[in-house]
Amino acid sequence: MSLSLSPGGADFIARREGKVYHAYRDAVGVVTIYTGFTWGSAVFRDYWMKTRGHKLRMGDTITEEEGQHLLMVVADTEYGAAVNASIRPTEQHHYDGATSVAFNLGKGSVTWRWATALRDGHVARCAALLRAGYNTAGGRRLQGLVNRRRLEAALIEHGDYADAGGVAVTAARFGARDDAAANDNDAADREKKLIDYQRLLKAQGFDPGPIDGKWGPSTRKAVLAFQRSHDGLVNDGILGPATMAALDRTEVAKGTTNAAGLMSLAAAGAGGAVSAFSDFDVTAFIVPAVAVAIAGAVVWAVWKNADEIGRWWRASHA
Repeated sequence: MSLSLSPGGADFIARREGKVYHAYRDAVGVVTIYTGFTWGSAVFRDYWMKTRGHKLRMGDTITEEEGQHLLMVVADTEYGAAVNASIRPTEQHHYDGATSVAFNLGKGSVTWRWATALRDGHVARCAALLRAGYNTAGGRRLQGLVNRRRLEAALIEHGDYADAGGVAVTAARFGARDDAAANDNDAADREKKLIDYQRLLKAQGFDPGPIDGKWGPSTRKAVLAFQRSHDGLVNDGILGPATMAALDRTEVAKGTTNAAGLMSLAAAGAGGAVSAFSDFDVTAFIVPAVAVAIAGAVVWAVWKNADEIGRWWRASHA
């Protein structure tokens, strides 16, 4: 039996992803729009080429009507299809929750431990795995992903759709007039998430005032200043998905820059490890290969986050 996304499931995903009507770069630099649509989606790619005639790029926009239609089609055709084929759920809330996870982590995640646990009927085990992991981006643990995994675990384990059915705005925006605390049932999650981003703002030189998880004029001023320093962000003083992603990406960029300095150390470490387990010298083959692999990864990451690396470098050496 193949299931399809329910209206509550679609609303759940929209709240977790957030709705952004202009293209922006996510935490690892991928150009993204609406509820997480990227060029990696064949369904979205086909639609965008037919309606726009070019690859998704910064400056592109999407309407709410287009986004709602695409969300259902993309979720069922790509991620939900993978859930049906690999996990084979029979309960609607299992399908909706698993599709949300796959939508965020990718179709390949339906073969990971959380998914095999659900497939084998170990629902509590699946939920426990989701609560414990799958919450990093660019090597950094993100509070937003921690919160999302917890909510997905509750949906799968207990059929709890959290705030589905309420006013469908975005995933924990801060500072928006229509984003009252009532739109998010767990105030503690919101506070932790805001603390996380207040720390990032301060680390980037935008003082949000006290790091207390409370939205106020100082935090709004810091958010607005950060937005004005980044091309592609709407300067509205609202801490929404696109601005959060830009803040996350600054940390990825710093980590990428630091990684370049570890290349020689990693190669030397690989040589030492090989020597410890071998009576003959194969380091002449292994060490260059490791160095090349690391260099390739660093070059790719630098290229992907070049704008953020440059901005961070200029700020830190001013």
